[in-house]
Amino acid sequence: MSAAIVNYIETPEEWFENLFQSYYEDLYFYGIKLVSNETLVKDELQELFAIIWTKRQKRNDINNPKIYLLTSLRRRLLKAKKQQYTQHPQQDTDFELSIEDLIIQEEQTTAQLQKLEQALAALPKAQKEIIYLKFYQNLDYKDIAAILKIKYQSVRNNVHRAITKLRTMLR
Repeated sequence: MSAAIVNYIETPEEWFENLFQSYYEDLYFYGIKLVSNETLVKDELQELFAIIWTKRQKRNDINNPKIYLLTSLRRRLLKAKKQQYTQHPQQDTDFELSIEDLIIQEEQTTAQLQKLEQALAALPKAQKEIIYLKFYQNLDYKDIAAILKIKYQSVRNNVHRAITKLRTMLR
């Protein structure tokens, strides 16, 4: 008798537990790199996961959990830092980066993203689609080839050409 394969459907509570177990440590160390205040990082992580817990029924709204969590934690820490700075401007020593440094870093990131979006817009349509499938949907070359009904090597060549063009445009 062959073993039956059973589809496993994760409950919202199981999803939350897996999310917490999978990402808490990475989030904690990322937070510590942003700020040296361990208590603040733990508090903001607790608040973040409390919000996610209350909205766990809507878990399908989160496409990429790691990016969502890192972004959310970063925003929470920046906001807490800003509040702390405005309330106690002299007590700014428990953060490795000043609020100004974080704002400058965020502006630079935004500028880089804008340049990248402009460079992506300049790519041919076929390369844009392949880049989207490869890097935004995290598909492998084989899957992209199947979706677009082109050869595997064509996908690899197009990704290489696109990245080369992007590098040239972003210099």
